[in-house]
Amino acid sequence: MALTLRQYQIDIIDKIRALMASGEKKILVVSPTGCVAGDTLIRMNRSTSSTYRTIADEYDAQKSTKRKPHVFSKIRALSVLKLSVNLQTVHQGVVYSGVKQCITLTSKTRSLTLTPDHRVWTDRGWEKAKNMVGKLWGVDTPYKGGEPPRGTIVWEKVASIYKAGYINTYDVVGSETESFTANDIVVHNSGKTALTTKMLQTASSRGHRSWFNVHRRELLKQSSIAFTKENVDHSIVSSGFPQDDKPLVQINSIQTLMRRNKTMADPSLIVVDE
Repeated sequence: MALTLRQYQIDIIDKIRALMASGEKKILVVSPTGCVAGDTLIRMNRSTSSTYRTIADEYDAQKSTKRKPHVFSKIRALSVLKLSVNLQTVHQGVVYSGVKQCITLTSKTRSLTLTPDHRVWTDRGWEKAKNMVGKLWGVDTPYKGGEPPRGTIVWEKVASIYKAGYINTYDVVGSETESFTANDIVVHNSGKTALTTKMLQTASSRGHRSWFNVHRRELLKQSSIAFTKENVDHSIVSSGFPQDDKPLVQINSIQTLMRRNKTMADPSLIVVDE
């Protein structure tokens, strides 16, 4: 599946291209983040069954060898016309985003814990979570029978916001409408994987070396799988992996990088997972 970038992502790529063309020797990018807490409920549908499960449980299920790799899931998400909620195909799935500082938002019937910059669907379009107090977020009604009909978006005012601390977070990648429902609230997916992949592709296509630095071993493997799917030649710099300096793209464990950086070739682009 070809990568689809949003306008802000295209703007970032264009900026990197311009800096490289101008002869900039080293570019540092902090990869933007947007994700939800592991206990967030999402609604999946496979063939004839559908179920609520936490996003962390869905991530664990995707790693199970019992899951056929060619069977795509569907998830409740914003419709193409953005007027209601229905099932949308997820071409990739749930990814682990690491431990992030989160906030919790509450309305009359719902609450959601997520990163401050994660975008939420409102009656006036997308808005960052940290700016949501007093605004109306869109709530899915995925119930058969009764009123309003299933899929109708009900608007509820966000009444409060508070710090939730550092939490394991996850995101959905590859939803057809770049959205999903989290605790029945319509949210955007971050698109971090697509943006990071395209940044590294842009650098290597121009003969520039680039690093992607991550904090956790699980993110090393997850990133490697994503890059392999998009034919990004890369190596992993971490204990337990053979050192290979030939690829222009390297995924680095920050802990290992601190020990080896003086022996490694300098990159032109450094992308840091926040």
